[in-house]
Amino acid sequence: MFWPLLACLRDYCANCSLAGISYIANNKLHISERVFWLFCFILSAFGSYKLISTFERDFEQSAVSIVFESLTPYDKIYFPSVAVCETLEKDGTTPAVEQYIESTYPEEYDYDVEIYVLKLLFPHEYNTGNARAHCFDKEGTDAECPHTHYRELTEKLHENCSTVLVECSLGHKAFNCCHYFVPLLTPYGYCYLLNSRQNNHPDSKHWFPSEVEDNHATVRLVTDVAVEVFVLNEEDIPYANLAGITTKVATPGKHTDLQISVQEMVNDVDVREVSPEYRGCRFFDEIMPKSSFRVYSFSACIVDCIAALQMRYCNCSIYNLMPSARADMPDCDYNGLLCLEKETKVSPDIKLLLPWPENNETCDCLPSCTEHDLRAVSEYSPSGRKGVERRSVAISLVDRPTERYRRQALRTRLDVVVTIGGILGLFLGASILSLIELVYYFTLRLYNNIQMIRKNERVQNRVVQKSRIKGASLNKGRK
Repeated sequence: MFWPLLACLRDYCANCSLAGISYIANNKLHISERVFWLFCFILSAFGSYKLISTFERDFEQSAVSIVFESLTPYDKIYFPSVAVCETLEKDGTTPAVEQYIESTYPEEYDYDVEIYVLKLLFPHEYNTGNARAHCFDKEGTDAECPHTHYRELTEKLHENCSTVLVECSLGHKAFNCCHYFVPLLTPYGYCYLLNSRQNNHPDSKHWFPSEVEDNHATVRLVTDVAVEVFVLNEEDIPYANLAGITTKVATPGKHTDLQISVQEMVNDVDVREVSPEYRGCRFFDEIMPKSSFRVYSFSACIVDCIAALQMRYCNCSIYNLMPSARADMPDCDYNGLLCLEKETKVSPDIKLLLPWPENNETCDCLPSCTEHDLRAVSEYSPSGRKGVERRSVAISLVDRPTERYRRQALRTRLDVVVTIGGILGLFLGASILSLIELVYYFTLRLYNNIQMIRKNERVQNRVVQKSRIKGASLNKGRK
């Protein structure tokens, strides 16, 4: 096998299409000429390697670019997603929680248990030390705090949609609040989301047609309870620890006017061909492994990361970090919360989870490729309306957007093929046929050569055998 392979290598070097190789393999040339061509070939190979390495580095650093472009009057503009989340009332409790405490602890109303249950119901209010401060001394008594099934407990105690949202309208056109605001358990607590991909999709009957038809579209919401309103992208989730547009209406009779601006982000088709690491973002359908959420977003990725961090330290995670229960990530019970408080992982600092801190708790979270630039322009709350119990908020676009961002790919897969092929062709005279030629010589040609050698050996053996038989016959005849 060795000698046929060596012969095939010599044959390839003598006849291959790569520039200079045939001169190196030609033993009829003087040694100085062969060394000269060997030096030229090595120099060309090194040059092509350096250029390809530079191209790969530039590809990583500048695979995409973001430009600013003008919108035409005919481009469609859509109102951003809105989330309405329950929050604590001004007096610090809710009728449902009061009824639960009275029925569970009939002998004496326990305010410590009430506070603990409220912290579970409104997890954005939960602080490290709440479980130990309000429940630790009650262990083993009739007044001990609930220890398990926090998800089921909060599902029973939170308000329904008809109480949270009483009236809804867009541009003075009323619509059915509870038909379009879909409930979802979020890190903030129980929320009702309008046009969110986390619990809805554009083809659903619950997807609200939110196209902006005039220059000052306004969404008006009226509620009977204290709420916090978030304006967010359709793939995001409400999370108090991440910066965003939000306003709280907790005082009865309070009205808030919130003005926002929107700069849309669109992507060229070629952007998807660039890997997320090079383009620096992920599309909503590029979901991370083991994610608890339906689509990808930066906020969802951070929440998944916090849940995984809690699992690492205490083998459980707080129930509100997952929209639905998971067998592989159990909800924390009372002992689990004590563990998280001890490890200070109830609500870790978001800055420590970002990719650049030097610790072992960072998250590989990229921005969403489709997130728009949402900004709060102004927020105004006139004095409370006396005798009015309902709260309201009006969210309006300060003006119709006239520009938007566009993410475009600077280099695609075709550019990679063309550039690398051009470099190899310029320095080495290589082409796709050169690769086919290499494969051909060391597969089909090698196989045929081996078969020919074996055939020649068989023919030669027959000739030798016939000669021996003929010689033996002649010797016998002479005798």
